[in-house]
Amino acid sequence: MPYYPDGSPYVYDDLWPELVNVGWLDDSHPYRRGDVPVELVDGLLRLAADPVNVTRGVHTCPFCGGSYLTVENPHAASGSTLLGSAEIHVRGAGGGGFAAPTLMIHYVLDHGYAPPPPFQRAVLRGSGRGGGAPPGRR
Repeated sequence: MPYYPDGSPYVYDDLWPELVNVGWLDDSHPYRRGDVPVELVDGLLRLAADPVNVTRGVHTCPFCGGSYLTVENPHAASGSTLLGSAEIHVRGAGGGGFAAPTLMIHYVLDHGYAPPPPFQRAVLRGSGRGGGAPPGRR
């Protein structure tokens, strides 16, 4: 998976030009660690149940080498979500937004990643794809 610093411009497409990257980590760059609220994980799972930019391949974790990682997800119809093959997008304050790989959930749960506070606030507000992402985003 490519590395993008938290807060760098998202360049995959321009349907939502104010998006910034969050959680595109790799093992050659340090990242912010810390505790996150349980509600943040639930919000990430909710977003991951309806991901965007789904790919045919699956990325492995650069820290532990895990691949085809899944997580129990009460918001997904199947009860679980495959991580590393899609993105989540969430609207931020002021009209901007964030793009993150679904693998970020693994980083949070298993590697202590603490996403930037503005991203955490956006997820906790529950303003994900269903609450403000641009039309046509699937």
